Amino acid sequence: RLGITPALSPNERCCGHDMLNSGDIEGFTRLASQNIKAISATGAKRVVTSCPEGYHTLKVDYPRYMGDTGFEVVHLTELLAEAVSSEQLNFKKTSKKVAYHDPCRLGRISGIYDPPRQILEAIPGLDVREMAHHHSNALCCGTQSWVNCGTINKQMQMELLGEAQATGADILLTGCPKCQIHLKCALNDIDSSGEIKLKVQDFTGFVAGALSR
Repeated sequence: RLGITPALSPNERCCGHDMLNSGDIEGFTRLASQNIKAISATGAKRVVTSCPEGYHTLKVDYPRYMGDTGFEVVHLTELLAEAVSSEQLNFKKTSKKVAYHDPCRLGRISGIYDPPRQILEAIPGLDVREMAHHHSNALCCGTQSWVNCGTINKQMQMELLGEAQATGADILLTGCPKCQIHLKCALNDIDSSGEIKLKVQDFTGFVAGALSR
């Protein structure tokens, strides 16, 4: 829709976030080196990522461990917010009610709060409802990386889901793929009583579906 033709790598690898956070510095730097070479080979000077972990890892951790990468890193919500501001995107009217979840690595760690909200506000008729905890006080999805997800983690997830439902929203949007997986998992594993009525949906997918044709 924006006239951008992405240069996609045929053998894209993980950014290495989990490897770095688990303490495998050697493995992380080896992976980072491979990724930097693959990105450079495309000739791209700007990397757009939809994953908050990928964003922070490429933007902050790669230069920290590998030096200058030679490319700019932008989160997809930043790119789309720019397009919304310049009226490059048009949306169809809706009557949906949504709550937006600030993922830890997009919000508290990277400081990206306004772009997602600017995009949602541009969708006519969309009712955006803030949860009791939002922005820098937003609740965590309960786990990071692919570590154990036990009773305490599930309690955190259900607290977040309950807070979202308390807003009266029909859909909880999150900009992090891991948050989406963990929250959906909590709905499937714990909420057998059906107390939580809302759906959990990917932010980017929701926005793409709201575009007018």
